[in-house]
Amino acid sequence: MGAQKGCTVTYHRNWNDTLTYIHGGRIFDAPYTVLRYGIGVGVPFVAPVGYHFVGWATSATGNVVYAAGDIINPLGYGVNLYAKYEPNTNVPVTYIRNWTNAYWPAYVDTGNTFDLKYTVIGYGAGGAGFTLPIGYEFVGWTYDAKGEGDFVEEIDPLKYGVVLYAQYAPKKDVTVTYHQNHDADDATTYLDENLVYDSNYLALAFDSITSFAAPEGYHFVGWTKKADGGDIITGFNPLRYSLPDGNHLYAQYAPNEYNLHYVANGGVGTMDSDVAIFDQDLASKMNIFTRSGYTFTGWLGSDGNRYANGYSFEPWAIAGDLTFIAQWEADGIGGGDPPGGGTPPGGGTPPGGGMPPGADPPVNTIEETPAPTTAPETEIPAEPVPQSPPIVHWALLNLILTILTGLIMVALIGTYFFKRKEDEEDDEEKARYANYENEDEKEEKVKKHLLLRLITVAATVIAIILFVLTQNMLLPMGFMDQWTIWHVVITVVTILLAFFSKKKYEKEEDEEIAVEQM
Repeated sequence: MGAQKGCTVTYHRNWNDTLTYIHGGRIFDAPYTVLRYGIGVGVPFVAPVGYHFVGWATSATGNVVYAAGDIINPLGYGVNLYAKYEPNTNVPVTYIRNWTNAYWPAYVDTGNTFDLKYTVIGYGAGGAGFTLPIGYEFVGWTYDAKGEGDFVEEIDPLKYGVVLYAQYAPKKDVTVTYHQNHDADDATTYLDENLVYDSNYLALAFDSITSFAAPEGYHFVGWTKKADGGDIITGFNPLRYSLPDGNHLYAQYAPNEYNLHYVANGGVGTMDSDVAIFDQDLASKMNIFTRSGYTFTGWLGSDGNRYANGYSFEPWAIAGDLTFIAQWEADGIGGGDPPGGGTPPGGGTPPGGGMPPGADPPVNTIEETPAPTTAPETEIPAEPVPQSPPIVHWALLNLILTILTGLIMVALIGTYFFKRKEDEEDDEEKARYANYENEDEKEEKVKKHLLLRLITVAATVIAIILFVLTQNMLLPMGFMDQWTIWHVVITVVTILLAFFSKKKYEKEEDEEIAVEQM
């Protein structure tokens, strides 16, 4: 009698479901090799989230009898094998220091068992290894970065994706800590201590702290209570123990200006330079250079980097001038990377791909499943001090010059109407003189005087518009800026107009007196 091939082996996923896989066409009474567990390697099952497969049992509640690759000999009818699992022991719990930001520094506690009770660790040495922020004490861990909800001491049962955020309460000591506040790695501070509670405290001058210096590309403009900016303050009045943000003063800086130049590099045409403000966005100009027989392919910067046409600096982070050198490719030559090529920041596989955790694939679907990878260990960076946003000011001299221009205009307009009224009152008396000027000559003089005053009106309007468009009086006050020269020019022009108008009146009066004496 020949071998019978009607035997089947039924595999059960055995996790709160009835998912099975039937391995048919097996030979009765012959050796049978037990299949492996997993899509693409044997039985197409996916282990439950947080668990891993350990072997096959012959009943749903039984112990492991067979491992993958074991032999059942001889094979009989009606064989059922049930998957057995154990919880993973690699569950991470992430602790976030949660001071300057809600992402890092971070400490990951690994080697914890899924679905078991977990006790949270401490904050400092022997725990997460964090250091306390100046002026604060640690009070507990929460699931919410802002401290909403109860403090967490135990997690039962433990699942994947647990993140705990440190929470703090201010200490009750009276100090003012000054921060140089250059960048995220700048921890340079100066502690002014033994201060009197409830006193009027004036902030120290920046130059008086000898360990501080303005960063390259910036100049100091004042102190704020927060690292990321805010209102400029001169101190605390009164000085208290439990200020909402702690007694900290952060240096703030205004950016310097630099130039972005364009070079044709064999092409023809001209392009004006751009003015770049350090740490602010700048969209470079589109190329207008041309070169016969060549196609423009992008820019080569004097810093050695390649830039696309119309590249936007977000922000400008070069403490100095930069030159864009045009790059050309002879017509008819193809290939190569596009100008400004390379992998864009943030490139890669979009998030959200793959199956939801715990989802079961269709029966008998064989797919390749990539092997799990272990995230590389990341060195926790040093304590960051957030960089403040750039601060600008409005110019007091610009306001003074605008007001002066307006006053000169008002004076000229006033003298014009005063002189005209005086001339009208004297018309009747002067008309008795035979050699008195005719009406055409008189009207010509009036028009000339009016023209001078209209020019001063136009100059004043231009000065006011320029001040409104370039100055924001909500910002800190400075003495002058890059627009001051234009206000100076407008004011000088107005003063010259007033001078020439006065001289013209004096000349006309002298001429009238000479006529009357004839």
